[in-house]
Amino acid sequence: MGRWTSGLPFSLIEPGWTTNWELQAWAVPTTKVKVHKNFVGGVPYVFDNTSAIDSGILTGSPVRLPYPGEAGPRNDFRGDGVFDIDSSLGKIWSLGDKAKLKFTGEVYNVTNTTRMDTNSIGTALTYSGFGTYSYRLGSNNFRRIQFGLRLDF
Repeated sequence: MGRWTSGLPFSLIEPGWTTNWELQAWAVPTTKVKVHKNFVGGVPYVFDNTSAIDSGILTGSPVRLPYPGEAGPRNDFRGDGVFDIDSSLGKIWSLGDKAKLKFTGEVYNVTNTTRMDTNSIGTALTYSGFGTYSYRLGSNNFRRIQFGLRLDF
């Protein structure tokens, strides 16, 4: 059995309160921003060039701060989605007329694919940790193999 979804959405938050003093607004992309998961020093990043986004805030490219009263686009970016393949195999042997022996083997996350949680992305512009993933998607994100042996009589 397999599961595969498109990337899960996320937004970038401005470092202040441009809209009002209760809600922060979303950052406004002015050009195409490349989302590409990569690892720098063992840390997973969601953007191809995080420092270019941070340094471009003053010039307004590729992302600018919202103007006063402007809300900005929500869920404009996509992070990792879900990808998982599970498999199982079983065999039953008859042990005479009164008993059966059943063996099963199951593998979860056959490809051992690691997907990151978009809710853990540092989305606040100009803050440390911007554009980094903090957690894996799902608690059992590693390949697991289990076997079972059952005797019915």
